Amino acid sequence: MTTAIPAPAVHRSPVPRLQLVGDRPPGAFATHGGRVAYLVYLAADVDPVALMEAHGIRPEIRSLDPRTLPAGEPEPAPHPDPVRVDDAIRLDRVRRLAEVDGRELDLTYLEFELLAHGSAEVVTGPAGRRGRSTTEERPVRSFEVGRTVVRRDVHRSGRVWSEQALRVLDDSDAALVTACAPGAEVRWPALYARARDDRDRSARTDAFDEMATGAWELAAAVWQETDLLLWKPPAAWFSVNAFYIPDGDGDGRRLWNWYVNFERPTVRTAAGFDTFDLTVDLVIAPDLSGWEWKDEDEYAHVRRLGIVSDAEHEAVDAARDQILAMLAERSGVFADAERWAAWRWEPTWPTPYLGPAAVRVASEDG
Repeated sequence: MTTAIPAPAVHRSPVPRLQLVGDRPPGAFATHGGRVAYLVYLAADVDPVALMEAHGIRPEIRSLDPRTLPAGEPEPAPHPDPVRVDDAIRLDRVRRLAEVDGRELDLTYLEFELLAHGSAEVVTGPAGRRGRSTTEERPVRSFEVGRTVVRRDVHRSGRVWSEQALRVLDDSDAALVTACAPGAEVRWPALYARARDDRDRSARTDAFDEMATGAWELAAAVWQETDLLLWKPPAAWFSVNAFYIPDGDGDGRRLWNWYVNFERPTVRTAAGFDTFDLTVDLVIAPDLSGWEWKDEDEYAHVRRLGIVSDAEHEAVDAARDQILAMLAERSGVFADAERWAAWRWEPTWPTPYLGPAAVRVASEDG
């Protein structure tokens, strides 16, 4: 990966600047060898190298020498007068200043450029200050309580490994909380479904071998036996699940166990959210009195197959420590363990289903 930081406007550099794709007519990219650069925005605490490695991309990092680069196109002359974007926002392209209701904004170079081209958004922060947006101030999306969302495991190739229909119970900055009950629609890889039906762990190994090839078939199924409550913090490399089973006394249910699934952080979609199960799990007693690791052998196998990268392995190790600390401190979802242990699926709720064919085409074409 090569990164070039633009110089301030008062200086002139021979280094080519980034060009807006949307402002160019077809065929306008034949200059400079036909190369197109993609600008990706990441949170300040995200390591781009680790992120690319986690998705099977080998980053190339090298220094830029302006003497070896072709000359860029001449920059347009700055606009001589301030430009008013709307009734509240005023931009001065010459001095590179942005004001909202007469108050100057603290913007980076790129944020000013985005605002100048109409692609940025000015938001109000917790203290009423209007200015730079952060992930905490502007969530990507909030799902309505009661709607159905689809959780998908998406392989780094882009193919969908599984999908599961869930009901939204809560969606906040802390976590997206969803649930399902027996009968909810799911789709698994055919070999993985056979392993579940036959309780054959060797078929699970075959399924992972198939995953390593990047080609598998999905089979339709339904969720069975347990009620599921799923607590997924937005940036965590895990989700906390609670499984409920019949209590043997009438139609009642009881908490069977807590189950921590180590997986990639959430990527929200129009239909729900994507993640990817990294195989290793932590099983916790319903009263939080004990715990044990699960599927360490399968985790070692997928590591050998290259399904879990070194960067993902490091993230899982950090997540292991994080979840054990939460358990010891009774923080996060465990702070409300008694309340969640008493949770029950409402019989009047509709059974979650995967929805129209558009959702399924994404998995088949992935």
